[in-house]
Amino acid sequence: LVEVLNIALKLTVEQLRNMGLNGRKLVEENYSIDSVAKKMIALYEFLLYKTDRPEFMFDYLELDELQNHLKNSAKNTSEIIVNHVISSIDVSCGGPSKSVILLCNELNKADVSGNINTFVSKKPILGNKNIHFFKEDIFGLIKFFLNLKKSAHSGNSNIFHGHGIWGFPIHIMAHLCRINKVPYIVSPRGMLEPWALNAGKWKKKLALWQYQNKDLSKASCIHATAQLEMENIRKLGFKNPIALIPNGIDISEFPFPFEKQQNEKHTLLFMSRVHQKKGIELLIEAWGKL
Repeated sequence: LVEVLNIALKLTVEQLRNMGLNGRKLVEENYSIDSVAKKMIALYEFLLYKTDRPEFMFDYLELDELQNHLKNSAKNTSEIIVNHVISSIDVSCGGPSKSVILLCNELNKADVSGNINTFVSKKPILGNKNIHFFKEDIFGLIKFFLNLKKSAHSGNSNIFHGHGIWGFPIHIMAHLCRINKVPYIVSPRGMLEPWALNAGKWKKKLALWQYQNKDLSKASCIHATAQLEMENIRKLGFKNPIALIPNGIDISEFPFPFEKQQNEKHTLLFMSRVHQKKGIELLIEAWGKL
């Protein structure tokens, strides 16, 4: 890390500019929200209509057997209707709230219809007209259950996509999909990472034994956002197909102005939350050795 930082600090202004342009091109091709949405649509189409296997799908051999048991509610049309389920889209919940809203907005632009089902919170990230909020009380839970049951049973949605695990909403979604033989995807959103499983370890072991293992193992596909996440999911013994699709970002929020000047004073920007898994202490230690 020290060696890399030393090299970076010695780059010329022109080299820094070219590095920035190349990095932006990489982001546009692989991480922009429109490219991510296209991959997600390809995944939905594959699960629903047995189109060509996307290159980001891994261990898909079991999929044909699984699809034989799925009721394709829209098999005579190419329409995709996705019911998204997430416990919360509050700003306090971090990345998943933002990335799910971005994804759904981009899917809507591509004529993929659907809804977002979530609980009421203090500061939700809005910006999508198809958000259905439910109160987190007994009446709200009943209403949530009945709403998903109607969608799964009537064919109003031909695929369900759950974001996150452990909570009531995703479990109910998975349960209803299995009963009605509707395909569903689960995006663990990092919640199966070793460090995450160690937080509240025994509660999560109990949850895995009671319902979470079944909800994940019976999913038509598990969505991982990074190679390491996919590897950790495999280590837990899940053998169903995994789609490797990163979270998308709206690059229009990040213009690329570049002033041709170079200050003698260097500033290090750490773009992440402060958590031991992010390795900020390694960066601080390396910076101190320069």
